[in-house]
Amino acid sequence: RSAVAVPDQALISIRAGSVRRQAPVNAGKPFKFPKSASGENVLKIDILSRIGSAHVVLKPDATTYKATLADSEDGKMECELDVTNREACAA
Repeated sequence: RSAVAVPDQALISIRAGSVRRQAPVNAGKPFKFPKSASGENVLKIDILSRIGSAHVVLKPDATTYKATLADSEDGKMECELDVTNREACAA
């Protein structure tokens, strides 16, 4: 409904049981969760802020990628990740 002192670009993350929903804080749309079979009504709420961003183009013959992330202070962060195709792994 409202957010006080939350950065404009922040995301809200809400978890109910094993189900998580995320959206921009200012999206103005309701979150919908399945009814809990256990009867518990506990929510975990996190406010997330982006500290870096990158795009990686996936290639059919590659599984390891290096991403250089630009942060808001013009610095650079890097991470290396492995990407696998779930369908290929199941075969």
